[in-house]
Amino acid sequence: MAILAANEVIIPAASYFESPMCAAIIDELSPLFPTSVIRLVGGDANAQDFIHSKLATYDETGPQHTAYLAAAEADTVFPPFKLRARSATADITAAWLDRSAAPGFLVEQFGDNASLLPKGFLDTWQNVPDALGGRAFTPDYAAKHLADGLLSRAIDSKVHAFINHEYFRSFANEYAAGFVSDLVILPSQHSLDDRYGNIQFGRARRELHATGLLERISTCSPEELLILRDDHDVAMVLLSSILPSTQASRTSGTPKLDVHVDLTSVVSALKKIKGGQKTATAYQRTVTEILDQVFSHSLLSGELEHEINEGRKRIDVRWVNLAQDGIFRWISQTFRAPIVLGECKNYTHDVANPELDQLMGRFSPVRSEFGLLLCRKVTNRSLVIQRCRDTYQAQRGMMLVIDDSQVEKLASMSHAGGWGEPQADLLMSLIDEVMS
Repeated sequence: MAILAANEVIIPAASYFESPMCAAIIDELSPLFPTSVIRLVGGDANAQDFIHSKLATYDETGPQHTAYLAAAEADTVFPPFKLRARSATADITAAWLDRSAAPGFLVEQFGDNASLLPKGFLDTWQNVPDALGGRAFTPDYAAKHLADGLLSRAIDSKVHAFINHEYFRSFANEYAAGFVSDLVILPSQHSLDDRYGNIQFGRARRELHATGLLERISTCSPEELLILRDDHDVAMVLLSSILPSTQASRTSGTPKLDVHVDLTSVVSALKKIKGGQKTATAYQRTVTEILDQVFSHSLLSGELEHEINEGRKRIDVRWVNLAQDGIFRWISQTFRAPIVLGECKNYTHDVANPELDQLMGRFSPVRSEFGLLLCRKVTNRSLVIQRCRDTYQAQRGMMLVIDDSQVEKLASMSHAGGWGEPQADLLMSLIDEVMS
């Protein structure tokens, strides 16, 4: 099904070498190896280098070490190999440390079981990457360092889910790739990144069977699979089996990767826009363009002039909050913010109560209680913040006032979005300013 649906099928090399089932499935398709439709991917130049590097990351008595030793000695033609630009271990480590720096991490990660965690568990969690000492960042190795095998089954499963989720998300981030999910023998015990469209195996199988296509696909040769990729009926069935919760289907936006974009020119253009009603639209579009890139790790491209209340009101900018980690995930949970609202004021004077009341009037428990009031400058910041504080203390939502100077700061920072990033520090300082 993956071959039928994708231009290229990538297999984590670790899955191929550590799982006999995976290897057996892929090897059945060996006639396609010369086409590079299927590739193993890993952090080395070729399969042999990958095998030998992995031998050093596993205990000699463990099954993974045995599997790689057998692969090193085998006289086998492996699938084509592709060098990764990212490292799954590095990505897991970054998420492991970044997520644990968020307020309330233990409760978020372990729920009611957080009360069962041993004293100093957070410090132990943050020491795991160092404690591994170059060994593979696997669920079993991490759990052993966390409590030497004494974790309850419920807590242990959460550790496994965290690592496996970040492991596969590393591949999704690098290749903008979806997954074949909902497998029968290999069901996922953790959430899979679905930004780029995942094929639901069970649903696809049922639909193919109902349309009489399943037997044809199951019995054809590997070479015939390439021909079936162009079959309209097959394509329509597989398209209907793509998870409906991908970014592109939820809104008109498109998925974005965490890459840095030089915003110097667009920030310069923002500075040149004069204040006033005549240039209000230019300001709205330009500041939205900047923040789209600044928050690309967490928010879909802003939708301008979004209608609410059956068209009786409009929101200047509406961002869909898809953050899976970092500060915007925390914002989503803390302020009920699946949506981030934005009001743009191209004034030559400070915003005041009417503008803040306008943004607050867009808040709703079912829509969002978090918004950005974007303006050109703030002369009396203490007064503006006091007005935001009054709204927050009345439990009516969180408003951040962001002027051009802060937009420029955000544009110059890393766009990675993690808790250790200066962008998160700036946003958190603005929130603390209102909450204090």
